[in-house]
Amino acid sequence: MTPVSSRWKRLAALAVLLAAVAVLPASAQSATGSDPVVRLGAELVRGRRDAVPGVDRFLGIPYAAPPVGALRWREPQPLPPRAGPLDAGGYSPSCTQVTRRGSSILYPEIPDERFSEDCLYLNIWRPAGKPAKPMPVMVWIHGGGFMEGSGSSLMNQGADLAQKGVVVVTLNYRLGPLGFLVLPELAAESPHHVSGNYGLLDQIAALKWVRANIAGFGGDPGKVTLIGWSAGSASVNALQATPLARGLFQRAIGHSGADMNPSAGIWRLRTVAQANQYGQDYMKRLGAGSLADLRKLPAQTLADAPPKFWIMENDGYVFPGEIYDIFASGRQTRVPLMAGASADEWTVLSPDQGWIHPRTQAETAEAERLYGPPGRPNGHATADAVLWQARAWVRLNAKAGMRNSYLWFNTHAPPAPPRADGVAMGAYHGSELPFVFRTQHFIDFPWTAQERALSDTLSAYWVNFARTGDPNGPGLPTWPAYSDDKVMELSLTPHPIPLPREDSLRLLDTAFGRQRIEGGDNLARPGG
Repeated sequence: MTPVSSRWKRLAALAVLLAAVAVLPASAQSATGSDPVVRLGAELVRGRRDAVPGVDRFLGIPYAAPPVGALRWREPQPLPPRAGPLDAGGYSPSCTQVTRRGSSILYPEIPDERFSEDCLYLNIWRPAGKPAKPMPVMVWIHGGGFMEGSGSSLMNQGADLAQKGVVVVTLNYRLGPLGFLVLPELAAESPHHVSGNYGLLDQIAALKWVRANIAGFGGDPGKVTLIGWSAGSASVNALQATPLARGLFQRAIGHSGADMNPSAGIWRLRTVAQANQYGQDYMKRLGAGSLADLRKLPAQTLADAPPKFWIMENDGYVFPGEIYDIFASGRQTRVPLMAGASADEWTVLSPDQGWIHPRTQAETAEAERLYGPPGRPNGHATADAVLWQARAWVRLNAKAGMRNSYLWFNTHAPPAPPRADGVAMGAYHGSELPFVFRTQHFIDFPWTAQERALSDTLSAYWVNFARTGDPNGPGLPTWPAYSDDKVMELSLTPHPIPLPREDSLRLLDTAFGRQRIEGGDNLARPGG
């Protein structure tokens, strides 16, 4: 959701202006002899000193060949040899995506929003100087419903977090139909006889680049934490499920997103046949008679054409089954996990009760008791569905023997102005992120001293987890591992609480149970 009131527009413009002053795009800065330089094999990479004291940044580093021309809708390919050193002084364009309506003050983006199909680049922030020992690495995967977003978002830039002794990596991946189109013609071209999930394969390619090269930036390739929000969190969930990413990361953090619903997915297409039909209908809407016709169309035309695109499960290559089943049988990559949701997810996401899929008369009656009559949007339905996803993810990870599994419930409402319709934002979708990344200075809210202290606390939890697989540390309120539905409430005074919304989650345990919904439109549900 992008606020449209004049107040929102003024605040958003101010946020972008402040961001442009605070972090001048490095592409506008000249290289100097004091710039940090990293050698990767025979290649030199030149970065810049960040405006944040004691931090170096390296922006716009390619991790795969540009997926253009004949490489559109193919797995990411190795980089061609480079002639000369790489000047990593500025952000790359973000991946082509649905036409933007401007940055929201809730989620400020880079000052100059440029988009291109040539977008497989990543950014690195590290503490300046030679570290005493290799540092933990935190790899950020952005959200945006698999349709939009950027690894260059100011809210999640890594300089302020890197000050705490970690290397932060953010990345772009292909989005929308360019990242997730499924067609029989594409499967026929593939050596694995599958199509779709190109965006996830991009993420895996970036992780392989990190494993091979991050030591040159002071990072420990054996201590990599995946962290994502919304669709990025669903990506972390998917990467933990796919065997193709095994060994590429050692911890996982998910903010408000997963694909743990075995009855009707929020983030996925359900069967190959349905996904192929989805893709063929998309071709018809564009007037394309063949794959060759599609490849001739401009990338922006492809991105702007409906419908939405999501993860394709059960493709037999990226996924050897549904994500829920992989976790339920303990076949996921077993790593420490932190995941959670916010109390008011719905103020950004849709408040539609379509997130809930009761199958019986008793379930329907209970859903009406909790959320009111069908057809009347109830925000708790959305918030509960997102919380259930996080809980299922953490619960099944703990069940597989990973005792270092932690669940949170964010209830703190930042001092955001209300939506254009007057609704208070509350603890909105992703509202904890500026606290974790210490990027409140990019968002023009009247932050309090207590909130700045909370940012110190939450960023310390996250960095501790990246370092040891346990968020706890000296001076921090104790965060219990998941057991008996213990949840860490993220408030101005973080503390453990019993599982919230228990009646609702009990309903979803049943409604999202093992029985599948047969027939009907089970392709995908709203997401952010």
